[in-house]
Amino acid sequence: MDLKTDKVIWLPEHNEKTYHQNRAIGSLEILKSILQNKFLCHIGCSTGIITQYFSKVCSKILALDIEDDAIKQTLNRKYNCKIDVKKIDAIEYLQKNPEINPEVFYAWANDMDFWVDNILNLRAHTNPTIILGIGLQRLVSPVENGRPLQLITARKLKEKYNGEIKLFSFPVSEYTLKNNGTFGLLVLKPKEDYHDI
Repeated sequence: MDLKTDKVIWLPEHNEKTYHQNRAIGSLEILKSILQNKFLCHIGCSTGIITQYFSKVCSKILALDIEDDAIKQTLNRKYNCKIDVKKIDAIEYLQKNPEINPEVFYAWANDMDFWVDNILNLRAHTNPTIILGIGLQRLVSPVENGRPLQLITARKLKEKYNGEIKLFSFPVSEYTLKNNGTFGLLVLKPKEDYHDI
């Protein structure tokens, strides 16, 4: 994404492993103080690379996904904290286990409103921090009129919940130091009045 114009650019030629690893490193840098010694629920853990990096600072992680391959890859990684990996729909799991109360929720999905609404519906009474990934490049984010829809939605949620958006860039290939990968994070901090919004 061109951070000056908000226009989405094509994801340049990249190495998928390097792209995801460097995105995870950048995310951890930004979120380290928020995740430090916290119980994290990673909704849609995918291959587990973000989970693995977040485990460097979290006290424990609940990693959820509905895809067999995602769970298999997540289970094959090494972690720095206690981790519980489950193949189950996140909402179903939270409904069936009201005693499980993560301090932080992280997800990267197109339906940002859906996830915020459901997390708050099920856990607003625990005042969690909610973090949502924001795709800023074609191939990883839906686009309308050249603008990433995830960023548009994130800005609305930021205003509604008085949150914060953090954008960053990173190298997408091990052969270049050029920062041509971009990503964003929406952070909605704990509020005692979530249920009033």
